[in-house]
Amino acid sequence: MSILSIAVQYYANPKILFTVPKGCFLPSPKIDSVFIRITPKGVDKNDEFFKLIKAGFSHPRKQLIGNLYSQLKIDKEIIKKWLEDNNLKPGERAEVLSLSQWESLFTLLKKRLQKIWG
Repeated sequence: MSILSIAVQYYANPKILFTVPKGCFLPSPKIDSVFIRITPKGVDKNDEFFKLIKAGFSHPRKQLIGNLYSQLKIDKEIIKKWLEDNNLKPGERAEVLSLSQWESLFTLLKKRLQKIWG
């Protein structure tokens, strides 16, 4: 997962339509390509949710706990407990969380984040 893939899934329903084999291109890439359809969901913009996402991805190769602590000053024990409650290891990185897991984390932290952001 990346910030882009989370945003696409949050605001739209992506669907793979078909695969284009790598041999169809010159020079040939190392992987096949796909055509996708992105159908907007019509959901409202949520800046606070994406502030959390950006904080989680602030240092992609670092652990989520450290990123959220350094960017948002959220207690590491709260994040650790949430990760464990969601069957994730405490040392996980932002890229392993699904959209629903990010939404769950946002719901848990929403009141704390509102205090931070005003």
